[in-house]
Amino acid sequence: MKTTKQSMSMNSTASNSPKTDPSANNEPSYSEPIGTADSNKSDANSIKNMTVRELRKEGYERVKSGKLGDVGTSEIAHMNKEKLIETLKDGKIESQLQTPKPKADSKDKKDKDGSIPSEVKDAVDTLMAHLKQESAKSKQGAKNKSLVISHPMKDRIKSKLVRHKNVMLVGETGTGKTFLAEQCAKELGHGFASVSCSAGMSEAQVLGRMLMDGSYIGTEFTRIAKDGGVFLADEFDACDSNMTVVFNSYLANGILSVPNNPKEPTIERNDNAFFLACCNTFGNGAGSMDYVGRNQQDVATLDRFSNSTLVVDYDSKLERYLLTGTKGRSTSIKFDTHGGTEEDINMHCRMMFRALNKLRKNIERAKLRRHVSTRHYRQSAIDIHDGDTAFQVMKDITVSWTKQETAKCFMDDILNSLVEGTI
Repeated sequence: MKTTKQSMSMNSTASNSPKTDPSANNEPSYSEPIGTADSNKSDANSIKNMTVRELRKEGYERVKSGKLGDVGTSEIAHMNKEKLIETLKDGKIESQLQTPKPKADSKDKKDKDGSIPSEVKDAVDTLMAHLKQESAKSKQGAKNKSLVISHPMKDRIKSKLVRHKNVMLVGETGTGKTFLAEQCAKELGHGFASVSCSAGMSEAQVLGRMLMDGSYIGTEFTRIAKDGGVFLADEFDACDSNMTVVFNSYLANGILSVPNNPKEPTIERNDNAFFLACCNTFGNGAGSMDYVGRNQQDVATLDRFSNSTLVVDYDSKLERYLLTGTKGRSTSIKFDTHGGTEEDINMHCRMMFRALNKLRKNIERAKLRRHVSTRHYRQSAIDIHDGDTAFQVMKDITVSWTKQETAKCFMDDILNSLVEGTI
């Protein structure tokens, strides 16, 4: 009897004493053994007041100490709050009352001693493997982007821009002329601006206008002419021929007349100001039933592009890449070049001089509406010094000629003699 009183006295003292710090013995205060009916009742009330996180921690501790029988940590992790309270009160679990795995914060999964249940570890491992796989896909995508191929004429356009500063691109609709112009501007490291031309385009759209108060408003074209950059005159062959003549002095001599700007009536062309004209025809008129809105351009304007008119055609390899991602080409189109020595340059310049003289005579004899100007000689020298052969330069000059015109001028004979060096 004395022992019973002493035991009750100890229980009373324990219940009245303050709770010990859980970190001191690494055990929560609510994980002490459940003793008498009063302590059972007190423990049941404290369990009901716990959060899900606290209930799971208590469950993990009791599983470790063997107080929940055959209940494991996996079952504790899958229980909702009600089931946890019932399990901790009864010390057992009914398999038929198991609830589906709840969605819980990852921070709720960790034990007090830092250990993580195996099922949580498995879930984390699965997630990490998935993230690594996605990361690998992302890196592969970035690598594929670096392998993007462009139109095979891009490098040729850039070289012609650097040589002559004026380039005309001619091709069917949708061949990528406008996009190529933007690409070239970016790769040359210059700004880009454009205007869409039409028969109704006025000079003010190009040269700027004066307001009622006498102030001047410039355009993107005048800005690039002064500060540098790549300017694109899109649909250039749709312009009225009188309008395109405005560009002539600028394209040939680098002087732009701006009559509406009294403070700066002329602009000297910046050394890094490049001009691109995009056309669907060679400026000889409509050219076909498809491009009925095109106009014949003045010969003097077309002569500004004498050696720098390039044909941009559809490229099947680029189209296949855009559609399937299959890269079918690693280099651009190759053009005919010489060895680059001083002897090579002098030889091709001499052959080109004789070829142009012969072509001019053939044109006059056939009475064709074609011209060989002094600009052809000067521009040909630039091309040859930059690596093109006389054969390649002659091909560039006559790129817009029809089969009938080349036949009347005996162009095949001239080209063959350039290849054989017998001209």
